Amino acid sequence: MTWDAAVDLQGDAVSYNVRVSTTPDFSSTDIVNATSIATELSIAKLSPGVYYMKVTARDNKGVVQNAFDRSEVAGKTYHGVFRFEVI
Repeated sequence: MTWDAAVDLQGDAVSYNVRVSTTPDFSSTDIVNATSIATELSIAKLSPGVYYMKVTARDNKGVVQNAFDRSEVAGKTYHGVFRFEVI
């Protein structure tokens, strides 16, 4: 899995929390919940289906920024959530 790098205007180090779930509100158990300093993460192959990924950037001062992705499911918008399908 890959994502775009966050830009910290103060030049602080940034890490990423990556979550993958089968529900856009992440109310089900996370399939992936990991932290990375890179903009990629290797995970086990997922079973066919629809998944949702949320990447949150955090600098070393604790400032957090959600991704700018957006998913709409059943008329509801989920900010910071990327929908993808495994076939």
